[in-house]
Amino acid sequence: MKHWFILLAVLSLLAVRLASPGHDNPPESAPIVAPADVASVFERSCYDCHSHRTEWPWYSHVPPVSWFVGNHVKEGREHLNFSTWGEMSEGNRLHAVMEIVEEVEKGEMPLSGYVKLHTDAALSEPDIALIRGWAGAEGVAPGVETEDHAH
Repeated sequence: MKHWFILLAVLSLLAVRLASPGHDNPPESAPIVAPADVASVFERSCYDCHSHRTEWPWYSHVPPVSWFVGNHVKEGREHLNFSTWGEMSEGNRLHAVMEIVEEVEKGEMPLSGYVKLHTDAALSEPDIALIRGWAGAEGVAPGVETEDHAH
C-alpha cells in the first residue's frame, strides 16, 4: 500500500508539472526606445513582468509557484508590455506613460512582493525622478490626464 501511495504522489507531481504554464519570451516586436538611464531603470524594475525579456528564476518552474508567476507575468504583459510599446497608438502610449508615473509615485510598482525577492528592483527617489523627467519629455505632465484616456 505504501508503494502505491508513493507512486501516486510522484505521478501527481508529474501531472502538475506538465500542467504548468509556459515560460516563454517571444521576440520583441516594437520595444520601447528610451534614454539609457531610463531604460536601465525599466529593465531592472519592470521588465520581468512587463516585457518579453522575463528572467524566469528557478522557483518559477516549481508548481504551484509556477502557476502564480506565469499568470502574473501574463497579466503584466497584457496590461503594459515594453516589448510591444511601438505597436500602441500615440494616445495609448501617452496614457501608459501617465500610468507608469502614477504607479511608481504611489509605490504600487514594482509590487512589494516582487521587491522582497528582487531587492535590486526597488525604485529610489532618483529612479522615480528619472521616470518623471522621461514622462515630461514624452509629453505627459504627471497628474494630467490625456484627452483620450481620462478616467
